[in-house]
Amino acid sequence: MSCGFAKGNPAENESVLKSIIGNKFLIGTALNEAQITGTDTKSLELVKRHFNSIVAENCMKSSSIH
Repeated sequence: MSCGFAKGNPAENESVLKSIIGNKFLIGTALNEAQITGTDTKSLELVKRHFNSIVAENCMKSSSIH
């Protein structure tokens, strides 16, 4: 299995993931600690644009909290 990505800014006419589905489903993602604390601003821009539901990733696991 492989994965690829393109560098650069998204096109102005790029479809917004959460808008494609409409209000029929929540489109979610998990955020890591850098995203939750606001350190990773580029990822936050993507999350705000494409998702309407978020959960904490590993930083909210019981081993990280206790």
